[in-house]
Amino acid sequence: EPVKNSLSLLKLHGGYFKYAKDPKGNYIDETSTFSCKKFKRKWGKYSRFERALVHWYEFHIYMEEIKDDHPEVSALTINFEEMMTHDGLENLLEFIGLPLKDGALDGVKENMDRNRHKNQIGDFPNVEKIKEFGPIISLASRYGYDYTEMDQAKLAERYSK
Repeated sequence: EPVKNSLSLLKLHGGYFKYAKDPKGNYIDETSTFSCKKFKRKWGKYSRFERALVHWYEFHIYMEEIKDDHPEVSALTINFEEMMTHDGLENLLEFIGLPLKDGALDGVKENMDRNRHKNQIGDFPNVEKIKEFGPIISLASRYGYDYTEMDQAKLAERYSK
């Protein structure tokens, strides 16, 4: 999910998106190749949050291009939130060919997100900004994410502590 992913990256890495890398390991700047020309034109004006959104998009669109270019290769697309459920983990294990052992998924019931990292976000970004990024909204909706309603206050509470 691009908004929570971007907020998490900002929280963990602070100024990381000044020197972000693309899926091929090259540093992203105004000279980089972007999937969307609008991103290239505006990169230097984007906030760290907006750069993190573009970073999410570039990685995920690259993954989609690989799947399209190589249909002979098995691929599984699974949302992180789904992967942290019993069914999601069971699907992942089945896909990679590992047996599901008794008790292997007992920890799924436990809250693994302890939010122990200190805030490095600074001024909390306006998460509604994602609505200005049509290609990101379009790709995220293909993964089942909906941005018609977002709770800025709830996200700020979660990612600013």
